[in-house]
Amino acid sequence: MVGDLLADQSDTQARMTASDLGLAFSFDSSQILDGLTDGLRIIDRDYTVCFINKAFARLSGVNPESAIGKKCFDIYPSSFCHGPGCRLKKIASNTGCIQEEIERQKPDGTVATCIVSAFPLFAPSGTFCAIVESFCDIMKERQLEREIEQSQVAEDKLKELLEQEVDLRRKLEATLSERAEFIRIIAHELRTPLTAMLAASDILCDGITSEPMQKLAKQVNKGALDLSTRINELFDLAKGEIGMLKLRCQEVFPNRILAGTLAYFAAEAKQAGIKLIPDWPDDLPSAWGDHRRVTEILNNLIGNAIKYTGENGQITVRARSKDNHILFSVEDTGCGIPPEKQSQIFQAHRRLNAQGEKRDGMGLGLALSKMLVELHGGQIWAESEGKGSIFSFTLPLLSNQKDVPLW
Repeated sequence: MVGDLLADQSDTQARMTASDLGLAFSFDSSQILDGLTDGLRIIDRDYTVCFINKAFARLSGVNPESAIGKKCFDIYPSSFCHGPGCRLKKIASNTGCIQEEIERQKPDGTVATCIVSAFPLFAPSGTFCAIVESFCDIMKERQLEREIEQSQVAEDKLKELLEQEVDLRRKLEATLSERAEFIRIIAHELRTPLTAMLAASDILCDGITSEPMQKLAKQVNKGALDLSTRINELFDLAKGEIGMLKLRCQEVFPNRILAGTLAYFAAEAKQAGIKLIPDWPDDLPSAWGDHRRVTEILNNLIGNAIKYTGENGQITVRARSKDNHILFSVEDTGCGIPPEKQSQIFQAHRRLNAQGEKRDGMGLGLALSKMLVELHGGQIWAESEGKGSIFSFTLPLLSNQKDVPLW
């Protein structure tokens, strides 16, 4: 510290002489003191400022020319002046040294934080004549300490959040495991009697030729098939929500899937008085996907279109190669979808009628279709302006399969 330096500089002290205002320095001594990085101030026993170096002027904001020869409390007033905390009084009373941390507000309003080291200065006769104070600026150190403290608080908080995340992850994994087991058990419990019902209804349909019993047998068989489909959709959707729904992707041929799907719905569409229109080129390139799941997506979209399209309506099924994917579209002339409901149609349990209100049914088909399309790395959306709707989705080309998640 500057105080220690000055205390040891006996030669410098020897060149200092008492004057009416305090102390006078040689030119060389003043240059040395002005070159110090710590602030230096010397006050005589009458509280008169005898010397201020440039570093102190920067720290305090005090102009040296206007401060020399004035009382310290006039140029830099403090609540400690003339009180028990006054360093001058403390040093004068016991001629000891003092070191303390202080904060002082500069004339511009900023606050300087310093470590002050003060010690007495004696004339050659041994008489106490002045106090020497050195001011070491510790603003950067205190700022660094605050930043370290804040960083530690943030680190502790982050550690706490990470521990909470780990705990939540464990609980989530346990919950997902329990839910997966529950799904497996429920699927087994439902499908076991349903399998027997389907087998029995198939036998009845083949064995009964007279009406109305054959019609009733077919209704039982159709109801069992519909129930099986709904159960499969429900459990696929549940598995998808917990990340257990997997695809078996390979090369698929869109032409074959489209032709097979339209053939499957041909009888139902004819019975409903709806015209099915195919619209795709013969040279559609191969795509990358799960054949069964892509067929399921198209089945859901075309099946929905038939439900919402009245007699004498038409449904156009399109497919085109575009950029790095196949674009499929199912366009109907049905009731359409109100604009305010279009954002809800891919949510489970959101089955809408012509007025956009919820209809009876679980409404799982579109939610499951969205999940399957996204598992393929594609997108699905709906468009409707007044009457009619267009449901579209994309499927990656075989040449782009490296960008699709392989399950």
